[in-house]
Amino acid sequence: MVDDGSSACIVHPRVLVQMRLEDKLIPRCITLTGFNNAVEQIYGEIVLPVLAGGVTLETIFHVMNQETAYNAIIGHPWIHAMWAVPSSFYQVIKFSTPWGIFSIRGEPRTVQECYRIAQD
Repeated sequence: MVDDGSSACIVHPRVLVQMRLEDKLIPRCITLTGFNNAVEQIYGEIVLPVLAGGVTLETIFHVMNQETAYNAIIGHPWIHAMWAVPSSFYQVIKFSTPWGIFSIRGEPRTVQECYRIAQD
């Protein structure tokens, strides 16, 4: 999920286990504060390649054991590095590539399903 309100890129530890990348975790002692002022300690960081529109960007993800319906949250660091322009209203994110402007469109049904799972 792309979240233009998040100041960090976040991934859940279960995702690293599924990808067999637990050994790539870099221990860090960082505290993040959520939108609800909840303070969370991260397990560490990991650098993962994010491929979008034919462009790969090595991105630092904070590893947090906070339940979410998403595997990862892409925040400001990736958005700014890609010079991307997200629109929550249109559920699209656009950015330049060597081949022109690329658009990633949200899928309303998937968003609704993730929201429903998060509420359960």
